[in-house]
Amino acid sequence: MTVTALIMAGGKGTRMALSGEKPLLLVGGKPVIDYVINALSDAKKVDSIVVAVSDYTPKTSKYLKTFPVTVL
Repeated sequence: MTVTALIMAGGKGTRMALSGEKPLLLVGGKPVIDYVINALSDAKKVDSIVVAVSDYTPKTSKYLKTFPVTVL
């Protein structure tokens, strides 16, 4: 059995008072979304990854073009 993973990446981080997009928040020198995508890519039963973005995350949408994911 294989699974399609869904990552919700449409938040702008208002409650965190971020100036940028929440998925691109740097943790350990790289965007937090990198960690999520890498973990799911390594998961044996995950065969595809879909990332849901919103109008609040245009930079995230552009950034994800370098990854083997489907962006909605």
